[in-house]
Amino acid sequence: MFTSAAKHNHFLLAPDKLTAGDILAMDRAYIDYEKFEQMTQRGVIYITKMKQNLTYETLSSTYYMNREGADAVA
Repeated sequence: MFTSAAKHNHFLLAPDKLTAGDILAMDRAYIDYEKFEQMTQRGVIYITKMKQNLTYETLSSTYYMNREGADAVA
């Protein structure tokens, strides 16, 4: 769903209305870690920019091998 930029549309971020496999691309204004956790638990895929002052810890790294045998980091 798209709305005009002038309209406040934070109400659209409702994890209970989303199902596994749904994909969302969101603006930084939608950062809500509790809702992100709910979406993760439901199997929803979401993409957003990190806020500039965000601090985080990398818990693990995964390496993939492509057909040519070169490593790719994910």
